[in-house]
Formats: sequence, structure tokens, C-alpha cells
Amino acid sequence: MDQQRLGEYVFVDSIEDSDFGLEFRNIYGCLRWNKIHSAFLCNDVSVEDVYSLYQEWVDDTEYLVMQGKISGETIFLKASKRGNDVYQRLVEDKLSPLNDVVEHVHYMDDFHNEQHYTKLLFLTLTQDTKKCGLITAWDNIGPDWNRFLSNLRKQFGKIEFFRTWESTKKGYPHIHVLVGFVDARFPVLRHVAKKGKDKGKVTFRIPFNYVEKIQSYWHSHIDVQCVAETKGAVRELTKYITKDLCSKKGYNTNAMICLFNKQSYAVSKNFLTLLEAKFDSKGFARLKGLLNYDFTEPDNNLLLSALYNSNHDGESWEFVGVLRGKHLGFGDVSWVVRVKEPPPKIKDLVDFERERQFALERDRYG
Repeated sequence: MDQQRLGEYVFVDSIEDSDFGLEFRNIYGCLRWNKIHSAFLCNDVSVEDVYSLYQEWVDDTEYLVMQGKISGETIFLKASKRGNDVYQRLVEDKLSPLNDVVEHVHYMDDFHNEQHYTKLLFLTLTQDTKKCGLITAWDNIGPDWNRFLSNLRKQFGKIEFFRTWESTKKGYPHIHVLVGFVDARFPVLRHVAKKGKDKGKVTFRIPFNYVEKIQSYWHSHIDVQCVAETKGAVRELTKYITKDLCSKKGYNTNAMICLFNKQSYAVSKNFLTLLEAKFDSKGFARLKGLLNYDFTEPDNNLLLSALYNSNHDGESWEFVGVLRGKHLGFGDVSWVVRVKEPPPKIKDLVDFERERQFALERDRYG
């Protein structure tokens, strides 16, 4: 099958079940976020459209195609997409040291006294929608966050953090973050809600003068709560990233993170060491090995590295490209599909994708 005919073939049934046209897609009919982002900036799609586009994109399984240069074997690896099962597993594995190493250590010390203290705060930094538009809010969220951190350090000394985003129904960003203070601690006040839906709920707060100072570094409202102990706090934020963001509840957040090309979370370099857990000799050794652990959000490179480390001794692998699962005929449950001799239809697709990638490289580098 020649390239022109194959190019026509792969578009068959590409968008029959979609409300969105070819302008958002690659040659195979797969949605691409750079195209969606351009359309969003031009007001050609709404926030509600972005949510729908995200659901279609994450449900459309794609596969990374690898071929062995010695064996000739073709391996198809299910691509990680923010919110799908592969992504969830990779993030769980990446963040596992936070749950595995961190012990149940109380940060509210001096329990024998009337006054309790904490070095760990949970902050929610909101966005006042009256202050700016949605695009500006997402464009500025990174610089605003960095400025906020810088001011916190100037006021309270060295800090470490574990941060994630959240999107509202209207698409505006919020920040949820555990902030650990190396050089400061805060008095803990017991607070009982007196009205509203949370009436009677007990939370732990810090004195108003500290809240007022922290609030002055952010342009919108900040909710400040004390964290009593490490294990539960870390578990809750990790669960939010790995579970809630990989569910219908998190679709809005995933969609906006994809649209504006943000990292889902961030963990500062010495966040683990700040927790000051009491390890035995084995546990301490594990901690030492994690001092420079890379917590950055995982991508498909982890899947590729797993392939390179497989038991194909002496094999070298060529990355061919990315193909659509529905064209290959694979179910979305399969993470790895190995094919010794691909059938003609799949072979044509793989050969076409290889030539397409070569053409893109020639156009890119001349």
C-alpha cells in the first residue's frame, strides 16, 4: 500500500464518534494539545469543549512502536497519557518513596504543654476570577507560585514543599501544597467552625498574624491549616495526584494541565529529608539513597527504559513512532504487545509511520 493510499486509509472512522474536526488532530485522527491550545487562544473552543476533548484524548489509546534491529521483533507499548492507567501506575511508582520511606512522625511537639507547635502547613492558594482571565491565570500561575515561595523564604527561612494543582469547574487554577519550614515553627490553635456546611468541624490553625503575613504574598485567598503528622499528610496529597486526578472528578484538572502544558505536581529536592523521620540503620540507608531522588513527573521514557533493560541480550531498539490503538486492533487493556511477524495491515502502518517520522526529521533539520 503506497503512502498516499495509506494516508487516506488511516483517516477512515477517525472522527465518526466525535464532535470535533480534523483541525485538532494529526494524520491518524488523534487529538493533539498544541492544536487545541492554539484554537483555545483564538476562542474557537470553550472550556467545556476542552473538557470534552480531554475525555476523548485520554480514552483514545496510542502505542509507541519499537523494533529490534537484530531480532526484527516489533513491540507496541501503550503510551502514558495524563489520567490513563499507565500514567497512574508510573506516578504511583515515582512517588512511592514518599509513602514507603516517610514514617508516622508527629510535627506537633510539646504535647505535655498546653501550647502545641507545627513545622508543616497545608496551604490552598486560590485564584480570584475577578482579578484576571483564565488564560492569564494559567500563564501566571508558575511565576506567581515562585514569587510566593521566594517571599516565604525571605520571611521564614529555608522551606521544602510538595505541590499539586487543581482546576475549578470554570477552569481556573488552585494550588494545594504541603510546606515544611526548616527554620520556623508555628503555634497551633484548635478551631471549631461555627456556621456553614462545616459547622462543628474541628481544624487546626495558626495565629492570625502569621496567616496575614502569608496571605500578603498571594494575590487571592489562602486557606492555611496545620499538619499534625507526616504520614497522613503525604498520603492524602499523593492520593490526590494518583487517584483523584485519574478519575472523573479530576478530568477538569487534567484537561487544563494538558491545555497549558503544566506538570501535575512538584516535590522540592530535600522534602524527604525535612520530614526528619527516625530511621533504623536500614531505613536511614534508604533515605540517604533518596537525597537526590528525582520526583519529576514521569513520561514514556520510563517505559522505554524498561524495554531497554528487558531480557533481550544484545538487542538494540529503534523507536519507529506512535500509532493509534484502534488502527492496530489492540484493546486498551494491553500495555505491551509483542509481534514477531506483523500481519500485512500492521506492517503497512508501521512502515508508513517510519517514513512519516523520517520526513518530519528532514523537514525539521533540513
